[in-house]
Amino acid sequence: MEPKKLTHHRVNTIPYFIHPEKGLVFLFERKDPEFKPPFQERGLNGIGGNFFGDMNHLSPQETIDIEIKEEFWLSQEGRESYGDITNGAFEDTSKEGYVIQPTKERVGIARKIGGIILSPKYSFTAVETYQPPFSKNVSSNAVTVFTQKLSEEEAVYINKSLKENNFVMRTDDHKYEGTQTRMISLGKINGEKGYSPKFSWAFDCHLDEAITGGFFEGANDREREVGVVRTMNPRLFKLERIVSLDSKCPTYEEMKDRGFDYSR
Repeated sequence: MEPKKLTHHRVNTIPYFIHPEKGLVFLFERKDPEFKPPFQERGLNGIGGNFFGDMNHLSPQETIDIEIKEEFWLSQEGRESYGDITNGAFEDTSKEGYVIQPTKERVGIARKIGGIILSPKYSFTAVETYQPPFSKNVSSNAVTVFTQKLSEEEAVYINKSLKENNFVMRTDDHKYEGTQTRMISLGKINGEKGYSPKFSWAFDCHLDEAITGGFFEGANDREREVGVVRTMNPRLFKLERIVSLDSKCPTYEEMKDRGFDYSR
């Protein structure tokens, strides 16, 4: 792959559980109903955050650790905007303060969930490119995806806790009205019972790559073969996996040494 100038580096984790009947079930963020229509409102996304070239994070592994701790109330969260993240490719939708005030009980549950998903396993690194009108202009960034297999006990606890708290759990769930943390099966993603969800930031392509690439331990042959049935139109979005980086998570310096430019 030819090195590219990048706006930033996305880092996401996909906690998952192999349900005895439903098969693959994932833990996702779901964006609020007003988030960037018509492409991304109510869109599902991996849990995680972003690296800019001027940040002092050493690697995607460090970034995902920081982001999980921030989103699940295990450390203080820093402020960033989508305009900053993408160097103007997407408009600024940042907000100050909380739309929903967090309770002590909910924060305690969120911290426990954060502790559960704080051991993700590196899967792959890729470069993604957005095209108008999905973004304001042609924009490329790197992405690193992690996965983490949950035990049945962990998955049941997380799902029960989310339902009992109206799916409002992470810091973003409290800051953006309508944003939620949810568990959803691959069957539902692929249209079971008429359900057909959107994804934000073309995360359906990330999920499809992780499924078909064999990064979910315990997935059955059909799930690995089919992946995500409907993904982002390739005229609007392209995901190029860097296969040579599959063996271990690269550092950001290693990405720069390969010629990827994070300067803005």
